[in-house]
Amino acid sequence: MALQDLKNSIKELLLNIKRHENSKIFSRDKAERNVNQAVDKAASIASKLTAKVANTKLGARVLTKLNVNPEPVPDPSPSMDPVDNLEQVDSRSRAEILNGLLLQVNDLQLGRECLNLLVNGLQKKEAFWGKGNKAGYFHVPGHEGLKEELTECVAACKEQMLEDIRSSIENKAKSGGFEFGLGGSNYTLEMGNQSFGIPKRAYKICEIIDNSDLSAEEKFTKIKEIKVAALTYQPSFPWFRRLTGIGDTKESTNRFFANLDCAEDCYDGKSTAPAGP
Repeated sequence: MALQDLKNSIKELLLNIKRHENSKIFSRDKAERNVNQAVDKAASIASKLTAKVANTKLGARVLTKLNVNPEPVPDPSPSMDPVDNLEQVDSRSRAEILNGLLLQVNDLQLGRECLNLLVNGLQKKEAFWGKGNKAGYFHVPGHEGLKEELTECVAACKEQMLEDIRSSIENKAKSGGFEFGLGGSNYTLEMGNQSFGIPKRAYKICEIIDNSDLSAEEKFTKIKEIKVAALTYQPSFPWFRRLTGIGDTKESTNRFFANLDCAEDCYDGKSTAPAGP
């Protein structure tokens, strides 16, 4: 999935959630209007009956004795279920969050940015996470379709992160950013009608990314193994490297690998809808 396709999928997910929440707000507002109309109608009928009784002398004496106001004022704020009211507040809060996220989608440039938007901007917000023992938004019955969409978007974000790693290798190769010692490199990366020399470990990473038999998580695990080895590398004979140039490739790629985003601290795609904080 290309980055633009991923952004379109995220936007569609956010719009679907927004439509779902707006329907709740509309239904709630309609129900509240119906309750108000019913209360007003009942109050009007009661007022007319009271006035009719008050027009008779006997009725007036009875009403006076009972201390009944012949023109009662209807309650302008009928009582409603506090649980439903809380859900109404949450729906409005979620709609506001979604509006903010939709404005950010077009500016996303990397798979990590896409994932962070879904995780930090959506999943970890209290309005979606759940309150107390209340189930997380994506675990609520009726939200199964939205949960499936979210899971697919999270998986696509991780695939895009792998593509971003490959793109960073390609860009560095094109710019001549990899340093080689004597003899250059035996590994090349084909891009269009051109081929570029790359270090062995960079070539290995590209092979891992292209391996369709591996899941995204398995690919990240293998790439992280290469990254960890690079981060812990210490040259045995630095003087020999300075003299011959052998080892320059390893040191330059070590710096490159150190900055690769290998999905560290990624939110677990299987936990896209926590049951509570």
